[in-house]
Amino acid sequence: MQLDFIQWLQGFHSPALDSVMVWISEMASEDFYLLFGPLVFWCVGIGLGIRLFVTLLASFYINDVAKELISTARPMVAHPDLVRLPEGAAITAQNEDGSWQPAFPSGHAQHTLVFWTFFGLWLRRPAIWLLVITMIVLVGISRMYLGVHWPIDILGGWLIGAAILGSAIVLPASIERLSVPGRERLIGASVGLALALLLIDPSAFRARMLGFWIGALLALIVQQRYVPFKVRSTVIIQIAKIGIGLAGLFVLRAALKTILPADTWAAALRYALLGVWVMLGAPALFRLFFGAPVRPAIDAELGRESEQSVAT
Repeated sequence: MQLDFIQWLQGFHSPALDSVMVWISEMASEDFYLLFGPLVFWCVGIGLGIRLFVTLLASFYINDVAKELISTARPMVAHPDLVRLPEGAAITAQNEDGSWQPAFPSGHAQHTLVFWTFFGLWLRRPAIWLLVITMIVLVGISRMYLGVHWPIDILGGWLIGAAILGSAIVLPASIERLSVPGRERLIGASVGLALALLLIDPSAFRARMLGFWIGALLALIVQQRYVPFKVRSTVIIQIAKIGIGLAGLFVLRAALKTILPADTWAAALRYALLGVWVMLGAPALFRLFFGAPVRPAIDAELGRESEQSVAT
């Protein structure tokens, strides 16, 4: 039945539709979504940015673990003679070594639901919800059309994403009641957990996610105590902040990839340093160039510097 549905979808194929579906899938990749975390942290709200980072990293990690534990074959792997693989689709379903990732659950479907629903809950506008639903459905359809996921993979990704998002809505209310030292202890415990997970299972993708988590959280403590910066500002300054922050991120990423060896622990260190840049390095430059805030948007309010939050 699932195979029949995929074949029915692929019956509409054309070179133009293939290109559109590949583009939709590429726009739902982990790297694409991770770019938005810094933008929110730098320009919209510190607490909101932290919450988005934590939610996305949790989604990436849980999805990768679930794929490994369940380890089901993708449609075009299970039925190469019956399921077509459009040009450009392979890269959206392969590991760095060219091997096929397991199918269940769909990471693209899961992360899309988490990311877009997160913003739908924050902005709470009918037009935004139309965009949210459209993106979730389009990404799910694109993964099946490309032959890289079964319908059950898409459904599983949506359900797991909804569970992660539910936790992201509920947990911050408890964290907000903690004192600043209490939050720092919680961050320390989170770093300890990430280090333990890194020692237990240092796989390449998870090492990058955990490395970023560790670097970002440790840098956040320093940033909140010593480097407050202007989150809200004029359009020109916001554009300048984005340019400085992303340029530094891309340059640092390229430089570290050249300098550090290509192994799992080096990848963890590389992403930890990227986390430090996002949470501390870029804000330090923003403070240097554009000044400190009159009233620091310190995380004593954890997200309430934003006019709206996902928890409300």
